[in-house]
Amino acid sequence: SWIKFANSLKLRILLRMSDVNDVAAQVQATIAAGSFIETADEIAEVPFAGTTGSENPMYAWEESGIGLFYKAATTVTNVMNQNSDPRKFALYNAAVNFPGEIKAGDQNQIALDFDAVSDDWSNPAAVTYGSAVPTIFMSNWETWFLRAEAAVKYGAGNAGSSFSNAISANFDYLSVTDDAVAFAEALNFGSGS
Repeated sequence: SWIKFANSLKLRILLRMSDVNDVAAQVQATIAAGSFIETADEIAEVPFAGTTGSENPMYAWEESGIGLFYKAATTVTNVMNQNSDPRKFALYNAAVNFPGEIKAGDQNQIALDFDAVSDDWSNPAAVTYGSAVPTIFMSNWETWFLRAEAAVKYGAGNAGSSFSNAISANFDYLSVTDDAVAFAEALNFGSGS
C-alpha cells in the first residue's frame, strides 16, 4: 500500500538525515506506527515485460549503445568473500574464461585496461540485469535493514530480528537456499565486532 511505501521512504530519509539532524523522536514515532513494506508482494517497483517499449531502462539504454558495460567490482566482491556471502553467485555470473569463478576488478580497472577481455570478468546475473528486471524503489529487505539501523541508533525495535529478516528477505528474492538466519547471526550485527 501507499502508506507502507510512504512510511518506509520516510524512515529511509530520516536515517539519512540522522548524521546532521536530531531525528531520534521522529524515527521512534515512525517505528512505533509500525506500517512498513515487510513482504515481497509489497515491494515498490516498476515491472517490465521485457519487450520493446516495456524494458528495464538501464538495460534498454546499455543494449542500444555499447552493450553490457557492467562487471563485478572488488568493491562488492571483497566484502562478500570476507563474509563468505553465498549471494555472490546469485548476483554475478561466473566469468566465461574462468568457469566456476566470480572474477572482479577494481573500479575503473576494466574500463582503463584496453587489453582486457570481456569474458575474463563476471557479468551481473539475470536477477540484476535484463530486459524484464523491475526497477525497485523500495524493497522489503531494505526496509528491514533500515529498521535494524533504527534499533541500533535509537532503540526503536529489535535490531537482531530486523537484521535477520532483512537477510532472509534478500535471500528469498535472490532464490539463495543457504540458511539466511545462520548467515545473519554469523555477521554479529550490533555486537560491536
